Amino acid sequence: MNEIGRDLEAALRAAGGTVRGQRALAGHDEHYEFDIEGRAPLYVAISGGALSFGEGPSPKREPLRFSRLELAEGTLRAILGGDVSPVEAMERGELLMRTRLYGGGQMTILLRAAYDLARARRLAATALPSVKDRASG
Repeated sequence: MNEIGRDLEAALRAAGGTVRGQRALAGHDEHYEFDIEGRAPLYVAISGGALSFGEGPSPKREPLRFSRLELAEGTLRAILGGDVSPVEAMERGELLMRTRLYGGGQMTILLRAAYDLARARRLAATALPSVKDRASG
């Protein structure tokens, strides 16, 4: 898998480990194709509460269980890096999700959890030293 695919997999696996992510994964059977501008498609499947990933078009394109996400690599990196939420990207027209009524909900939740984790890491890295650290330094 290419670098952006590996980054997406790592971020979604971490997101799937959060409380929000576990709720999104539980009891769903969905397939998502990420059409990243200038790249070959990637797919993510949710089945039995677990995630799987692959290169190429989604092998399951069942009308009621398939969604397609179209975006630029920079937009995906901004979401995974905690710079732009998935909803903000949709509002800006930078993330297009073609789905049935609620089909994209699970992926939106997972992308939001990945965004939240990245923001929390960034905040932790830039946090002011604690009082204890200042006293010992």
